[in-house]
Amino acid sequence: IIQLIDRIQNITLNAAEAGRDLLIPERTAQRYWKQFVDGEPYLPSTIGKSPGPPPTLQPIHTAFLQTYYDTKSDATLKEAQQSLVDKFKISITQSGLQKHLVNKFELTMKKLERISEYHNSDETIASCINWAHAFESSGMDYYKCIFIDEAGFNMHIKRSFGHSKRGTPAKALVSKSRGVNITIIGGITGEGVVNLSLRRPQAV
Repeated sequence: IIQLIDRIQNITLNAAEAGRDLLIPERTAQRYWKQFVDGEPYLPSTIGKSPGPPPTLQPIHTAFLQTYYDTKSDATLKEAQQSLVDKFKISITQSGLQKHLVNKFELTMKKLERISEYHNSDETIASCINWAHAFESSGMDYYKCIFIDEAGFNMHIKRSFGHSKRGTPAKALVSKSRGVNITIIGGITGEGVVNLSLRRPQAV
C-alpha cells in the first residue's frame, strides 16, 4: 500500500495505473488512495484501532507546515518529514503527517495547476499594463482590430499532485526553459474567432 501511494505521488500515475503495476485490484487501489487523501487510516494494521498517545506535532509545528506548503505546494510528504527533522528534530510517520495536514488546516492532495514563472513575473505584468495604457490613449477603434495571442503548454514531467487548503487550487511554478512546449495561436476580432492553429516542436 505504501508503494501504491508512492507511485501515485512521485511517478505521476493514477490509482488504477499504480494498482495494476502492483497487482492490486483497481477498486481497492482507488479506495486506499481516497482514504490517504482524506486523512483516514488506510493501512490494514491501523484501521479500527483506538487512538494512541497525544500527537507528536504541536501548534508551532502546524504553523511551520502551513507556511511550508504555502510556499512549496508540490512538496512530498517525505520532504515535509525531513523539513520537520531539520527544523525541530522531531519525526512523524507519513500517514500521521497526512492526517495532521487534513485535520488541522484542511490541506488536501489534488492535481497541481502549473503556472508559468515567466508569465506571472512582475516584469511581464508591468509590460502588459503599460501596453494597455498606451493603446487606451491612442484613440484606436478596437472593434476593427485583430488580436493575436498564444497559449503554451509545457510538456516536461512534474509532480501531478500537491497540497493546498480544501476548496483552493494547488499551484506550482514551472520553469520556462525546460521540456517540450506545444503552442496554440489564435486570432480574434469583435465579431469572433478568425483562426486557430497548433504549433508543435519540429524535429532537428
